[in-house]
Amino acid sequence: MHELYSQGIRKIHVLGRSQTDKSCIDYWLKDVDLVVNGAEQSPELRGVNFLIRNTHLQELIPNQSVVIDLIGGSVTNRSPVEAVINCNFMTKPYFVQDGVIVSSLWGWPMMGMMKETAIRYSGQIVDVLIEHEKVIDGLDSLKPGVQRALVCGPFDYQ
Repeated sequence: MHELYSQGIRKIHVLGRSQTDKSCIDYWLKDVDLVVNGAEQSPELRGVNFLIRNTHLQELIPNQSVVIDLIGGSVTNRSPVEAVINCNFMTKPYFVQDGVIVSSLWGWPMMGMMKETAIRYSGQIVDVLIEHEKVIDGLDSLKPGVQRALVCGPFDYQ
């Protein structure tokens, strides 16, 4: 929100439960440019109660608007955004439905920092395998190619 404000966006609404009730959410979604969903729902409501329905994408939210879903989910553990059936991945961070860009990226922290994240994760994997947890007896004991995969290719894991 700070970034939006610094870029000149002065009309920002943060919605709570009373604004996201089915009886009034249409008001907030009509002609919106950006929606960021952070609403967590109890397990019994997941896949049943959608705050942003597919009809909103078709009828209220204009083409080229963006819906960011921070909750994500899967077929069996749905997000409050009906269009999001599974999380997106960095290889395809969004999809377009009814002209609206929808993203529910798994691994938001990695976006824009993929190399740094790969290096960090590689180091953590190596630590688990040969240092603290000692799952294997050194990288040299692995089949050819596995060592390279564990350290994300050419990155230094030290």
